[in-house]
Amino acid sequence: MLRKSSFVVVMLLAAGLLAGTAAQAELTIETFAVRSGDDAVPALHPYFSSDGSTLIDMTISGEVGIPLYYISTDPTLPAEPAWQEYADLELAPTAGYGVTTFYAWVKDDEATAGPAEDWIAHSTEATTITVYEPGTVAGYFSVTVEWETNVASIGWLEYREADSGGAYQISEASPNGFAELHTIELTGLIDETDYDIVIHSNGASLAYPMTTIIAPPTDGDVTWSGRSRTQHQLVAAEKLARRTAAKQSHTRHRYLQHHKHQHNRPRRRHVDDCEDAGDKSA
Repeated sequence: MLRKSSFVVVMLLAAGLLAGTAAQAELTIETFAVRSGDDAVPALHPYFSSDGSTLIDMTISGEVGIPLYYISTDPTLPAEPAWQEYADLELAPTAGYGVTTFYAWVKDDEATAGPAEDWIAHSTEATTITVYEPGTVAGYFSVTVEWETNVASIGWLEYREADSGGAYQISEASPNGFAELHTIELTGLIDETDYDIVIHSNGASLAYPMTTIIAPPTDGDVTWSGRSRTQHQLVAAEKLARRTAAKQSHTRHRYLQHHKHQHNRPRRRHVDDCEDAGDKSA
């Protein structure tokens, strides 16, 4: 009987602890995204706004009571924020051009969370795109695209398999930020495959299809643990390419050495003949 009572007490305590944990769920900003409020730029492109207008999308969890929101371009929460009741906000256009970072806070009856942050670029400058051919190359399972613009811009790529009719995937924004030169590498592609690629910088775009290279067969002694088949194919292909390049370099070195030796021998014989002739004439 004592044991049964003890068991009941333990169960009640556990239930109380679980209830307390559920009631104390932490207020959290789950997502915070800034996208263009300009109809000329699809929402699919979250990096740029041609007129500087922006839309804020935000989701939260763990709130108690009615949550209030505060969005600002200042990373410091003021002493008396102008809290608002809605997270989906349309902000006025930002003057000039560049990159603007937005910060978000949320509060409920018990706590305040934030800041979360996101950015968007904006410019009214006419932008032209020029692909830099030496830096734009196709690999077995990747392509690298390099381009420059006439003005500072934010850059990104859209891509999909050619003739697939599927939706475009969007790359991360160029790591160069708001600049005139951009380089992006797309990985995880399929070898010997045509891809539709669209280069974006600010509001300008340029279609630039590319084709990945057929991958050589894999080495027979590769170990599959810890890597996918694609990764092993890439590693084996790169090893084969290095070995081939090394052999070509070695062969070329031997050829040059042989050619140099053959080129010098007649010249030396001619010099010796001239010296012999001089001795005889003396």
